Amino acid sequence: MALLHWAPQYSVQIPEIDAEHQALFGVLNDLWAATERGSDKQATADAIHRVSETMRDHLRHEESLLEEWGYPRFGEHVLEHQKLLLELDALVASADSNDKHELEIGELDFISNWLCSHIENSDKDYARFIARKEGGGEIAKSSPSWRQRIAASVTLSRSVMAALILITMAVDITVVGLLSYGLNATRNLQEREIRATVESTALLLDHNISESVSKIDLTLHEIEDWLEHELRVKGRIEDREAKMFLDKRKSWLSGLANFRVTDEHGTILYGSGTLPSESTSISDRDHFIVHRENSRSGLFVSNPILTRIGHEWGISLSRRYNSQDGSFAGVISATVNIDYFNSLLSAARLGANGVALLRDGDTGMITRYPASSSPSQQIGTKVFSDELAQAIASSDQARSFHTQRTGDGVERLNAYRRLSAAPFHLVVGMGTEDYLAQWRSDVTKAVVIVSAFLLLSVGSVWLLWRLFGLTKKANNSAQLVREIARSKQQLSEAHRIARLGFIELNLITGVYLLGEGTQDMLGIDPARKSGSEEDVFFNVASDDRVRLMDLLSRRSGSCFELELRIGVRTLHVLGEVSSDSAAPAMVVMTLQDITDRIIAEQERAAMIERIAESDRMEALGTLAGGIAHEINTPTQYVSDNIAFMSDGISSLLDLAESVKAAKSTEADLVTVTKNLDGVDLDFLKAELPAAAAQAQDGTLRIAKIVQAIKEFSYPSSKLPHPIDLNHLIDVVATVTRNQWKYVAELEFDLDPDLPKISAIEGEINQVLVNLLVNATHAIAELGSSSLGRIKVKTQSLGDGVELTVRDSGVGIEPENLKQIFELFFTTKAPGQGTGQGLAITKAIIHRHGGQITAESEPGSGACFRIRLPIEIPAASSEDASLS
Repeated sequence: MALLHWAPQYSVQIPEIDAEHQALFGVLNDLWAATERGSDKQATADAIHRVSETMRDHLRHEESLLEEWGYPRFGEHVLEHQKLLLELDALVASADSNDKHELEIGELDFISNWLCSHIENSDKDYARFIARKEGGGEIAKSSPSWRQRIAASVTLSRSVMAALILITMAVDITVVGLLSYGLNATRNLQEREIRATVESTALLLDHNISESVSKIDLTLHEIEDWLEHELRVKGRIEDREAKMFLDKRKSWLSGLANFRVTDEHGTILYGSGTLPSESTSISDRDHFIVHRENSRSGLFVSNPILTRIGHEWGISLSRRYNSQDGSFAGVISATVNIDYFNSLLSAARLGANGVALLRDGDTGMITRYPASSSPSQQIGTKVFSDELAQAIASSDQARSFHTQRTGDGVERLNAYRRLSAAPFHLVVGMGTEDYLAQWRSDVTKAVVIVSAFLLLSVGSVWLLWRLFGLTKKANNSAQLVREIARSKQQLSEAHRIARLGFIELNLITGVYLLGEGTQDMLGIDPARKSGSEEDVFFNVASDDRVRLMDLLSRRSGSCFELELRIGVRTLHVLGEVSSDSAAPAMVVMTLQDITDRIIAEQERAAMIERIAESDRMEALGTLAGGIAHEINTPTQYVSDNIAFMSDGISSLLDLAESVKAAKSTEADLVTVTKNLDGVDLDFLKAELPAAAAQAQDGTLRIAKIVQAIKEFSYPSSKLPHPIDLNHLIDVVATVTRNQWKYVAELEFDLDPDLPKISAIEGEINQVLVNLLVNATHAIAELGSSSLGRIKVKTQSLGDGVELTVRDSGVGIEPENLKQIFELFFTTKAPGQGTGQGLAITKAIIHRHGGQITAESEPGSGACFRIRLPIEIPAASSEDASLS
């Protein structure tokens, strides 16, 4: 579009002057076109030079004619020329400078306004003088139209100005709102990611500490069994053997804890650091008193104590052991140095202002990383924030909270956990200053951008006002085109800040128009502004491209969304096909790069996989103690029967020797008879075979338990393969026997013709353990003196199988039934459940293409129903293989 249009009103009735004026209009329009196209500096400078040269040639020619004609106002006319020439000189100098110059609209306005005004006033004045001088006539002053009079005399009306201000304010508010929303959404997303990070870190630290406690407790169990066995068999404990046994257990745990054994009076008899010449008593320690006074004390975990051997801060884990008659014989303790817990906490990567700390059951400080010299952060102190106090006072196993007022003055986002294996409180926090540093930098940039945008919008209003005043020169439409272009640029900038791409499709021509930055998202030439389907979606995965074209072909007018894969990146597309009763108009689509979000979701899925593996190992550790007792019982009666058989066989061998001696010497049978009278043959005949059968049964039972442990701990494959579900139920029932045998009877209704299913053996084992252990806990909560009932049933469904586990426990409240499969949701008391088991179970079943449901009424038990296909669907199979 041209800036200036030649019209009869500009004619001075002197052909050569009119021709020069038209030439000036032409070079000014060329300069306008160069700026509109965004030409480079050299092209713009050349256009400015052509305007300057054409203008100077015209003015010199005009001045020579006026001087020749004797124009009386010649001096005033020349002064007007000189004023314009000064402006032109400045414009040319700016164009020739090394600095990049963009022609301002005010500079172009000055030239065009001057030219039009100068022609209509000064030039027509000398034209009338020439007409009178040569022929007595006069050039009539052109009478402007009413539109021109209004444009020349009336400034921008209040209503139009008010409308412009309102529009500008609306645009400004919209842009500021979009930026604020985007920045707020970014902060919320970042805080959610950090919250997940500290929660997962706290969970992993809980697992590491709990695993160490479980290892120590298992070793304490073993020491307890050994001590009681020594007292039962020998009636005493050999010092040398006790020292070797304890040292060996310490080495097995890589020096994790120092094991010591006391007598019933609290005097330390054996263990690390004990000397025969020294006598150390712990009879006044809390853990000794608890074990001495309570025969069923179990594992006791102390608060931090200063050890009397070594004089170091540590945590004591202890159990009692009994003498032959069941009376209190002493305490076995394992002391873990505080530095060990500090080393576990230091492994967390929490940033420069992060912190990880551990508090005991009485909320006293155990250790903190990094260490602090503040008196309020030392061992045993109980100074902490109100938010942590609320978390400790609640019954929640885990929660996250934000603290602004902390002991060291650092604002943090914290994750709190009540440890599952010890009465400790764990807090993991990341400094707000660390994880919001980049966001605050983005806020600063956004403020600068918004400020620039507001200035630009104010300037835009002023420019619009100027454009409106140029209606008398017939170029206001061109000015409006420029403003529209600038508005589009501002919209493109808003899209860039919000990280959005923009595509318009003309459904009639099939041409796609691309917004700024969209080319980078699509991986195409940044210079491309439009193109066909092949040009725009060249890099999109073929199947995604087919789906997009199918949606576009429907022309339905409804919104649609899908994801497009471009290499390693994924774009989320949201669009609408608009149509009317005539022909379809266009499709508007926005694109957002969601690659980072997908990666974050994948990392979260990987974290859940790690939690599942941790849960399986934790279950195995929990079952280990019970399995040891399960093996100990048949081992005991195998040992007793072998001892009885040994005595009986000895008597029979003595009798046989006497018979052999009597036969060889042909002596009388007095000795034989005497030996025969000393042997109860009828008793031995009845009992020896029975003892042998019992011993054989015991060894078979031990072999079955060991085989079950082997199959449970080391599944044959980590990939889906045909498995016998009934056999897995038998294996899991064996390894969990010590969990349920004291509270419930286990009933089986297994389909003998159940087909094998394709599954990952280890994951199905984990599901079965979770269901059986949960059923056991539900029955135990009743507190009944009689045994409950757990019924496990399998049946074929044709294309799949169904497994039901029904218990007679306390049941599940209706409000909890909807949440039991959510991660970290638990109704168990603190320290008895993590809320992971059923969530992991559901994830495993879904990964195998199956379904799990729960049915329950409070007080009537619960039933968990699982349906699994015989073959895992393709998508689920791929997920299972990747896991």
